[in-house]
Amino acid sequence: MLQDIVAVVLNYRTPAKTLACLHSLSAEGISHIVLVENSEDEGVAFNQMRPGLEALREAGILVKVLDEGRNLGFATGVNRALACIQDRGAESVLLINSDATLKPGALAHLLNAIAEGADIAAPFIAVPGHEVKSPRFFYHKYLAVLTHKPLWGSCSYFTGACILLAPQVAHSHLFDEDFFFYGEDVMLGATMARLGKACIEVPDSVVIHEGSGSSKNGSLFYEYHINKGHLLLGRKLMYGKTEYCLALLGRMLVLPCRAIFRCVRFRCFVPLKGLWIATADFFIKARNSGVGPQVRP
Repeated sequence: MLQDIVAVVLNYRTPAKTLACLHSLSAEGISHIVLVENSEDEGVAFNQMRPGLEALREAGILVKVLDEGRNLGFATGVNRALACIQDRGAESVLLINSDATLKPGALAHLLNAIAEGADIAAPFIAVPGHEVKSPRFFYHKYLAVLTHKPLWGSCSYFTGACILLAPQVAHSHLFDEDFFFYGEDVMLGATMARLGKACIEVPDSVVIHEGSGSSKNGSLFYEYHINKGHLLLGRKLMYGKTEYCLALLGRMLVLPCRAIFRCVRFRCFVPLKGLWIATADFFIKARNSGVGPQVRP
């Protein structure tokens, strides 16, 4: 068992997948897991997991459950878990999605990267039916477009499917809690780059990630939070009014085109509805709070 690492997993109505994830962590030697229960379903999902959790505990795995009775979102849920872990002292923390499982030996390679000086180490991602790919993506700040290669105006980040945090970065305000479901990983990447942190991808480490396992792609929940995340990034990644206006202009061009494409793909108007609601909420909140672009230090 690894005594100096804690895993954090968020469950949102995927009890079977979450238990599979926890078993993969146990198989890699992790003995301490913090499970954030975000299902907000009156205990239905958690009760389905209860026998499996008890079996893990009987096998010597310490599973601490954080359940505030509501969906905290990803950023806040992880920050709450990190706050609990901080009470134990300095430890590396593995963040892994509930619909992801570690391949044998993956954790050892990540720990080696941390030992060699990485602040954040990320495994390569294996999506069933596709080739293994790098966890590193690039987010274009002005056009809200994701690419696999850097472009002018883009920032680097790791997908949030699985990352290992060194003790020095595993603090309770790691993620920006303004992001509920999408964009917190991009914001983390930009923040780590600004702070000069070493974010290393580890090809010898592989995690199997289903993708969209806990949030139905194309649902109103998904479309709303995807678009709201893009709008928030347009404000938070920019410095000064000129950049902010350029980011909003880019989003006003790109996001409707994306929504229309997704409407055709899913044969419904939900993507456009999600964009409309997210845009209205974003500008109403900005007007009421007077929030503008970030100020360069």
